[in-house]
Amino acid sequence: MLLKITLQLITTHTFLKIISCMMGFFMWYCVSSSRTIIRTINLPVYFDNIKSNIKIQAPESMQLTLSGTRGLIKASYTTGALHFDSTELTLGKKLLHPTYKNFLLPSAVKVLNCMPIEVSITSFETLNESSGEQ
Repeated sequence: MLLKITLQLITTHTFLKIISCMMGFFMWYCVSSSRTIIRTINLPVYFDNIKSNIKIQAPESMQLTLSGTRGLIKASYTTGALHFDSTELTLGKKLLHPTYKNFLLPSAVKVLNCMPIEVSITSFETLNESSGEQ
C-alpha cells in the first residue's frame, strides 16, 4: 500500500515538474556562478593615517572595470575601496597613481581599467580652532 502511494506520487506530472525545475535551477546556478564576468563599478577613495591638521581634497570615487566570478564582483560592490596611505603626503597638489596594492578587493578579482588613471589631490593645512585666530 505504501509502495503504491509512493509510486503514484513519483509518477505524477506535478512531482516531475517540481523535480525538473529544481534540477534546472541547480544546473543553471552551477554553470553561471563559475563564469568570469566583466563589470564596471564605482569604488570610494579613502585616505588612511591623515594628520588632524591636514585636509585632503580628492575625488570621492573612481570607476573600475573588474573581471572575476559573479559572487566576487558582487562582493566588491559592498566591500571594495581604493585606499591611499597619507603619511608620506606633502602639502600641495599631487597626482597619485593607484596600484593593485591600493585596491581593497578580493584577490581573484582583476582590475582591467581604472578611470581616471591617476588621482589628483590637494592637501593643505587647516587652522586649529584653539589657536585664537579670527
